[in-house]
Amino acid sequence: MKILLGLLLVMVLAIGGSIYNKRQHAQLAAKEVAEAAARSAREDANRKSAIEAKGKAAVLEQLTDPESANFRDIKVYAGVDYFGTPNVDVVCGQVNSKNRMGGYVGFHPFRWTSHDGKLLITDGGFAAAELDKYAIATCAHLQEKAN
Repeated sequence: MKILLGLLLVMVLAIGGSIYNKRQHAQLAAKEVAEAAARSAREDANRKSAIEAKGKAAVLEQLTDPESANFRDIKVYAGVDYFGTPNVDVVCGQVNSKNRMGGYVGFHPFRWTSHDGKLLITDGGFAAAELDKYAIATCAHLQEKAN
């Protein structure tokens, strides 16, 4: 009888331990998934920061007074299908900086793409309004696709 009770106790402990191990395994798996998601989000944020820096650098190269530049409404689109070209990084936004006379010229939209390194930005000269509209429309199209 003692042997039978001893075996029964061993079986109960084994089953209880098995249930505990399954619960513990599920908790560990959930923790690993959460950590992987957090790591992926950090990598995505780092990638977008690097893309943004490249786009801003391209803008700064074109300005008369790059130290005076103020950026706003920056949007980064990483790895998008850009009018038929796959996996393109695009930076859109607006920039204001000083001109040769030392006065701020007002915010102008810009668009930079990684596949050809081209920057679309206007200086307020001839056809600036049309180019501004084109930059805004291009970025609006990307925003629509992102949503």
